[in-house]
Amino acid sequence: MTIKKNSSILSTLSSNIKQLHMNLFKEGFAETLRRICFRFMKVNKFYIFTLNLSRSIPNHPIPPNTEIKEISYQELSILRKKGERLSSDFYRDKIGNEQRCWVATVSGQLACIIWLNSNPSSGFLKIQPGSLEMNYLYCLPKYRAKKLCTTTITAMANQLKNEMVNSILVVIHESTIAALKVIMRCGFVKTAEVKRWGFLKWGLKAIE
Repeated sequence: MTIKKNSSILSTLSSNIKQLHMNLFKEGFAETLRRICFRFMKVNKFYIFTLNLSRSIPNHPIPPNTEIKEISYQELSILRKKGERLSSDFYRDKIGNEQRCWVATVSGQLACIIWLNSNPSSGFLKIQPGSLEMNYLYCLPKYRAKKLCTTTITAMANQLKNEMVNSILVVIHESTIAALKVIMRCGFVKTAEVKRWGFLKWGLKAIE
């Protein structure tokens, strides 16, 4: 038990160091410092949402010249070399333990990305068999009017439903209003909330 706990701590530390390095490289010093301050300067509240895949998934039309699909890390690496500079959200395969990846491309250029894992990637959840955690959902600003996050999530959810996955979970900060609107539009239901300061988490509370 001690070995597993120590291994988990070391894995988390390694992931945090990689995340810090990638943030500095992709977002710059000022934005990285802002994120660190945001995490440690106040208590933050997060909502946990669940999408039950046994229910009907809303259909959202895919915009013209847009393709949505699951891709391999090798395919993602090729796409990252095209087009504009990308945020660290497009490089989670270099940082954490995410296992699957969906993207939306517009005219062959990366526009939106979602990462999925059967292991707890956010650090908030215990993932049960048959469930997956969605994390690091990001859409480039110039494509946000196309509602690509919504169409990418629903396309992914329908594929997972065909794979007999039971549910998708996601953790969203209370202040990210745009992300909250997207996931609720896709049929996610708020099931719990939790607070965090720095690396400390507490107050996991189920919502009736």
